[in-house]
Amino acid sequence: MTDAVRLQNVSRQYTAGDRPAVYDLSLTVGDGELFVLLGPSGCGKTTTLRLIGGFERPDTGEVALYDRLVAGPGVWLPPEKRGIGMVFQDYALFPHLSVADNVAFGLTKMPRDARRARTREALDLVELLDYANRYPHELSGGQQQRVAIARALAPQPRLLLLDEPFSNLDADLRHQMRGDLVHILRRSGLTAILVTHDQQDAFAVADRIAVLNHGRLEQVGSPDELYGQPRSRFVAGFVGQANFLPGRADGKVVETELGPLLALDDPGAPAVEVLLRPEDLVLELARDGQGTVDERVFRGADTLYRVRLRSGALVRVTQVGGRPLPVGAQVHVHIRPAAAPAFAVATVSQAPVVLPS
Repeated sequence: MTDAVRLQNVSRQYTAGDRPAVYDLSLTVGDGELFVLLGPSGCGKTTTLRLIGGFERPDTGEVALYDRLVAGPGVWLPPEKRGIGMVFQDYALFPHLSVADNVAFGLTKMPRDARRARTREALDLVELLDYANRYPHELSGGQQQRVAIARALAPQPRLLLLDEPFSNLDADLRHQMRGDLVHILRRSGLTAILVTHDQQDAFAVADRIAVLNHGRLEQVGSPDELYGQPRSRFVAGFVGQANFLPGRADGKVVETELGPLLALDDPGAPAVEVLLRPEDLVLELARDGQGTVDERVFRGADTLYRVRLRSGALVRVTQVGGRPLPVGAQVHVHIRPAAAPAFAVATVSQAPVVLPS
């Protein structure tokens, strides 16, 4: 696969003495890939996007787009010469221009007929051709987002950058627009890089995800890999709900409050933490159970329980169907036999170890 984007040892620091916004970052994005930069606020994901787009200059390192160096020692190409499209968080539509004129805004160098044809093509791609003569204030949030995407696609860039594209949408519209965006991008065949702090957005859109933390790259992988095979405690906790239980490792056997687990590899240290997802656990009413239901949250398709173990540790458990368990009930907490593998992280080495549940 051809690399659409390559960052090599890129760093960016805004103020001397402060922690760099991005530090020694290296990653690649394949041609035609839907790639997501994921992390909490202040982790450096938007700065990384701006470095790729040319809206920021790296202090060190190199940025290459389709094997062309666009930023590095003695090299700098501005955004308009990088062949990119950009969708900003607030969409940045011109309120006094119609939908068609917004989309055509960046096509001023094209002949009139070609400009009109390209505008119609971009609006048809996002299924807004019938809204060409409307104004932004006459559109829903999702429609405004589509206009912003159409405007970014109209100049036919090779790379599309999107900064928190779903942040201004309500829950139902957000879910719809995630699917619509994937459909639009697959139809266009573009490479796209999307920034978000929401793991559900990332999982719904991405071929691969880069998780950032304090300006550093924690892990790159598919949604399945990040959820099922996290390489650090941060990734394990950020990409989904996580229960971390202390354990003692003796070779490949790790003893935990919920019972022993067999590791595929020696954790390398006696003191470890075991990761179990809420769906990996099952509750059973029992007077001599090792846990007490502390909280119950009904979520429609399932119920989330918070259970306090005898040690005082809290675990979250997801149950689908079955009889509701009241707050205060004594329960046994079992590890589901067919659960996905758990992970143990050595508290000294921080090396992940796969544990079949």
